[in-house]
Amino acid sequence: MATAQFVSVNIFTQDTEHTRSTLSFCEPNTHHLNIWIYAISDEPIGNRAKALLNALIELSELEIQPCLKFKLVQTIHHPIDQMVEYLKTLVKEQSISDSLHNENVLDLIESFRCYLAKLYTDIFYALRKVVNDTVFSVKNYFVRKKQNTLSWYACYLALEQFSLVTCHQHMLYREALEGQWQHTHHLYLLACQHQYENVIINHSQDCICSQSEIESISILYKQMLLLYLLNTQQVRPSETYALYQCSSEWAQLIRVTAKKEPLSRYIVEYKTDMPPTPINEDQTHTVKQSFFYINVNDLFKRIQLANAPSQRHLSAKEQLYLNSSLIFHITNTLNQSSERRYERHNFNSSIQVCFGLRSVHYRLTQAILKHQNTLKKQARYTKNRTKSLHVIPKDSMSTTNLDFDENIYDCYILDVSVNGYRMQRQGKPPQHLHAGEFLAVQENNQSPWRCGLIRWVKQLPNKDLEFGVEILSQHITLCYIQQYNALLEKYIYSPTLLLKKDILGQPCFFLAMPILDRLPTQKRVQLYLANQTISIYVGHKELENPSFILCNFDFLTLEDQSKFNHLISKYDTLLKNMDL
Repeated sequence: MATAQFVSVNIFTQDTEHTRSTLSFCEPNTHHLNIWIYAISDEPIGNRAKALLNALIELSELEIQPCLKFKLVQTIHHPIDQMVEYLKTLVKEQSISDSLHNENVLDLIESFRCYLAKLYTDIFYALRKVVNDTVFSVKNYFVRKKQNTLSWYACYLALEQFSLVTCHQHMLYREALEGQWQHTHHLYLLACQHQYENVIINHSQDCICSQSEIESISILYKQMLLLYLLNTQQVRPSETYALYQCSSEWAQLIRVTAKKEPLSRYIVEYKTDMPPTPINEDQTHTVKQSFFYINVNDLFKRIQLANAPSQRHLSAKEQLYLNSSLIFHITNTLNQSSERRYERHNFNSSIQVCFGLRSVHYRLTQAILKHQNTLKKQARYTKNRTKSLHVIPKDSMSTTNLDFDENIYDCYILDVSVNGYRMQRQGKPPQHLHAGEFLAVQENNQSPWRCGLIRWVKQLPNKDLEFGVEILSQHITLCYIQQYNALLEKYIYSPTLLLKKDILGQPCFFLAMPILDRLPTQKRVQLYLANQTISIYVGHKELENPSFILCNFDFLTLEDQSKFNHLISKYDTLLKNMDL
């Protein structure tokens, strides 16, 4: 791992050895530490960062009273936050040619957060031991009370750093370090056992923290669980940061309970070094004392409201960070089954990809035409004159002048997540391989084509492209939007796809249309499906990208809906007999 030069991958599993009786750069007290911090403030950024990181390492090795160590770490906490923010700004301003330097800076940021998390964790355990070993008496009442209070400050601050580390790792598409989740679960478990998880902490003047909005240990823990549940590696780093910002509010909608509820979807085995996993039947029959159960139903309802045409339900932070694409991603993630998450690390294979909505429409059209021509040839030699289903209008516009790439490309799967892939394309990149593009993928010749969109694209040092794909649907129906052109005095047909998704167990259909074919002033349109037209009312956009939009729609009459269901059934029957 790249961070090995800054922080050991075993930082959270190895016991800290206290080999120092003093610090090499100043006396171990807050006064001299403040003087030292002021003295290095004028040094070059590289020297200052190195000095601060070495100071954290020495503090972790220092054999000293835990209360004093807490004060020393608090003294250096704010300068480190300032350094981290400066390093983030530095990364944003670097060019692609400095990618190796950027990687080192990002590793340094992770190192700062990991050492702070480890320090506060060690201080918490040390203070709890002192409190538990101290015999209660009137004489030491106030000392014991202060030690107890500082211990929960340290617990809060450790979880805060773990939360920041988690966000940073997700933005870099890295996994958690060994022992990271075990410490996280244990800190929260101890807070629950002492009934301190909901105590307001961050407003105290005695506690300097990196965030100002999360008030309690409980919310911090729920934020980390939520960050993991929404981490599918199909979103851009900027969107991961947006999820992190909103998660401070959303965490209050998450229910973490010791007992399983009817709407519990995920489970945490807090005695292990594992993140939350979906509930399965095997876990329901095991001993339940070591489990936490997670209910995200209230959050799902909240996101559904956020996706409404009116944004009056959104908070100021949600309005700032959320867009329709990210809302759709969250809904997609929370709504889908999570069993494929287990395949993320052990699924490596090639995959066929077709880029662009028009390309996918064209490939599907050609497959259907080929199938129908085969049926016509077979009919010449048999008495079976089954009437074929005409799904392509005779007057549809020519595809010879449309800007699309009809090729199918081989890409390499790096990993599979809850509802998508992380892929790599070697060699010359396809014309339409860019963020926000529609695509269709097929894992092998026996699996169906599934459609999705490209969430992010990253150029590797060897010029290959790495990109994240979010799957939208595996049920694709070929259709068209029929419009009358007065100049040509005939109907024209715009390529469109019907995507079927199951939302809360109910089938829902959406229209995927090229962005150039949207009708901002015309809500009522004619949908051409299987040689018939149906009047529909186009609703609000569920998703909008540079190349296509995804809309919901309603039927004008019950007759139209019945007709639609009948045609979809006939179309599905056609696909079952085809080799796509």
